Formats: sequence, C-alpha cells, structure tokens
Amino acid sequence: MMLLGYSISYPDNESYMLRGPSPHPKCEECGFVLDHEWIDPQFRLIQPYADLSATYDGYTIATERFCDFASKHGGRCIELPSAPGFSSFRVDERIAFDSVRRKTRFAKRCSICGQFGDVTGSTPIFIQGDQSIPDRFVGTDVEFGSGDEKHPIILVGVGLAEELRKTHKSIDLRPVPNPLAPL
Repeated sequence: MMLLGYSISYPDNESYMLRGPSPHPKCEECGFVLDHEWIDPQFRLIQPYADLSATYDGYTIATERFCDFASKHGGRCIELPSAPGFSSFRVDERIAFDSVRRKTRFAKRCSICGQFGDVTGSTPIFIQGDQSIPDRFVGTDVEFGSGDEKHPIILVGVGLAEELRKTHKSIDLRPVPNPLAPL
C-alpha cells in the first residue's frame, strides 16, 4: 500500500478554551465560535502532560518543546498567557479533503455564519487526488466534529513523520493510504 503521509492523533486534556469567564466571539444565530485563534486569557489547562493535546472545544494545545520543533515545519503557536510553556497550535496551510468520495456528512448549516453544526465522516482520510502530503504540518480544509469542537485533521508527510517518531514519541501517527493506488 502506498502512503500519502500520516495524520496526527493526540489525547484530550480535559480542558475547555471557550467556557471560561471571558466572552469569546460567537455567531449571534448558532452560538458557534467565529475565531478559533481567540485565546481565553484565563484558560485553565487541566492535564498538561502531553506534547500535543486537545481541548473539548477544538483547540490543539502544544508544549514549548513541540512548538520549537513545529515552527520549523509549517506549524504556528499562539502562547497561552495563563499556561506558561504551552501554546495553541495552529496550521495555516490546508490540503483538500475529498468529502464527496469519503461521503462526509454536513448537517445543521447556520444561515448567518455558514458553519455546520455537525461534520462527520473523516476516516479513512481521503485527500483529493493522489498527491503525497508535504513534509510539513498541514490541515484538512474540512473541519470535523460538532459545535465548537470542530477542527481540521493535522497531517504530515512521510519524512516529517519519521522525524516526529524520533523526537516526540508520545505523538500517535496514523497512516493515510493512497486509496487510488492499486493493491
């Protein structure tokens, strides 16, 4: 089986970015967050034990060590003022996810902001075409999940995955096969 690259999986950290006392920018109709780069200045990280972890509302949290590595490979980090040594990890470059071939389901579209309440059907991961995933951090152009937890799937190329295996052993890498390649 020919691989296009890998997706990155990581544990929950039992935290919420959007449920603190500070009001976040949200749609007046559906209530979903409008800016996933917004940081609660009073954010409380409950389980700060992994290089990468996820809040229950779609934020990827990274250690300073991981951010140092990722910033050289297409990742971007926004420091968390209330959690020294941790940042919100972002990927700016997006790769086209083939939601038609994968039969991804989009439900409950908001008439004001255009966001969907639920986006399901992300695995197996289908990338449009059969191009390899670049050797840097990229995200799918479709964000998966429900409500405010929606987030892109973070992907890396085969070479970067090998580097991650050596330097960040706690990161779970899952193969993204080329579904168009003959068996």
